[in-house]
Amino acid sequence: MPNLLVGEKHLKSIFQKGQLLYFQKDEIILPASDIATHFYWIESGLIRSFVITPSGERNVYVIYKHQEFFPWWLFKNTGHTNIGLFYEAKTRVSLRKVSKDSILDAMNKDPHLSYAVLQQVLRFTEVFGILIKSRGYRLVRDRVRYYLYFLASRYGRYRRESGEIFIDAPITHQDIASSLGTTRETVTREIQSLIRENIIDQEGHFIVVKDYKKLKLVFDE
Repeated sequence: MPNLLVGEKHLKSIFQKGQLLYFQKDEIILPASDIATHFYWIESGLIRSFVITPSGERNVYVIYKHQEFFPWWLFKNTGHTNIGLFYEAKTRVSLRKVSKDSILDAMNKDPHLSYAVLQQVLRFTEVFGILIKSRGYRLVRDRVRYYLYFLASRYGRYRRESGEIFIDAPITHQDIASSLGTTRETVTREIQSLIRENIIDQEGHFIVVKDYKKLKLVFDE
């Protein structure tokens, strides 16, 4: 039976042999118009994927983190044509670049590696499902709460002394608005409301969840 830990170790080992690249904050790594032939492994930093809507606005899809790789759609796209996504450095990042063929060849020979890749792709699929669900709430207030709940589960670091959850990613109000299909001003208003309710707080560019139970209460009703 495939072992996930073994597979993840093998996956990291393959990417460690790849070309090391550095990108500055807001630098485009993979434009939507490019033909992709390589996967990118994140050694440090955060990567933001987004599309440009017909009205010219950004619609943020996923923010990738340390030890994740992209673009996952390259597995199902034999022509290597981008599906319309931009990939941009949200922070200063270091990446490892490995060809699609190298990854596929290794997967054909290593069931542990194939299992690890499958699990990561499934996690991305789950993230997209959560984003779709968050847009299903009628009230923006509930959309913002659900999205913060998602951020806490994906990027959160638990603080044992205080019981708080520190969202270890500099997510801006504009990022949240772009993901939820609303305006930055609306998100800011809802964030301020949650701060007044002592459910969350802000530490610089980071969000801290002070009362996780209250944050997710609306989803338990």
